[in-house]
Amino acid sequence: ARRMKVASEQIREMAEAAKNHAPHCIIIDEVSKEEEFAEILRMKDQGVQVITSCSSLQTVSRVMDEKLF
Repeated sequence: ARRMKVASEQIREMAEAAKNHAPHCIIIDEVSKEEEFAEILRMKDQGVQVITSCSSLQTVSRVMDEKLF
């Protein structure tokens, strides 16, 4: 297990973790931006399991509509 602290740009850190560390699973706190959803779909296509939290109803609806399950 490895923990990466995210300073400001979560999307960049997500991409770096998936590319450089070859994880089986990534846990992300609070996904809310369109770019983050796109990165999650890329990670899923690479076989990475993603666990994340979403606080707003709009965000939850977006996740439920995508191919994330």
